[in-house]
Amino acid sequence: MKNFKVVRQKLKEIEEKDAIRNFQPPVDGDLIMKTFDLSPCREVGLLKDAIKEAILDGEIHNNFEEAFAFMMKKAEEMGLKAKD
Repeated sequence: MKNFKVVRQKLKEIEEKDAIRNFQPPVDGDLIMKTFDLSPCREVGLLKDAIKEAILDGEIHNNFEEAFAFMMKKAEEMGLKAKD
């Protein structure tokens, strides 16, 4: 019975890690590319990762408005300008 509890706890931990690993922020790469008139590139990945980390770290909430505002701020820091 003790082993069963250990296995159940391990499964719960794995499910939690998978949920974080598979988490997708509300702003995706397509929107980033359209906003800044980019093709797939390193900067798109950096912005996606920064948004994801900001949400996971509790810096911003997991909603479109905060993620988009964070993206714009981070992009400006990177020297990217939104297309008109």
